[in-house]
Amino acid sequence: MRVLVLTGHALKGVKGEYEYNLCKHLEEKGIEIHDLALYGDNSHYCKNAKMAKRPFGILPAKIGDMFSPSIISEIQKKYDIIHLHGAFWSFIPLQAIIWKKILHIKTPMIMTTHAYIPEKQKMLIPALKEAFRN
Repeated sequence: MRVLVLTGHALKGVKGEYEYNLCKHLEEKGIEIHDLALYGDNSHYCKNAKMAKRPFGILPAKIGDMFSPSIISEIQKKYDIIHLHGAFWSFIPLQAIIWKKILHIKTPMIMTTHAYIPEKQKMLIPALKEAFRN
């Protein structure tokens, strides 16, 4: 099984423990993990870790994050599952969902949110249900 893990911020220490432990545990079980991060050093997460590239380096960081060619390229590869990490409103899940729809990618996506704000979640629930539907 091949799993793509997409994260906004690869963190060391307590804040990065969930993703680090998830990747390490799945690798120990023989699952091939690929981790792609927008920020931070994710090289310790798994054997196949890399940082996302920003388009041409000319766009401001936040705009460049929304159009990362690395994310577009990775989600088109053959994976059994794409696991998104981050807040509902962050660039990783939004970009992955948008490109999945545009490119008609059938790979199932799951999401672990690491930022919970009830008011924002209530507003987004209908949109998220539609976005994650195949």
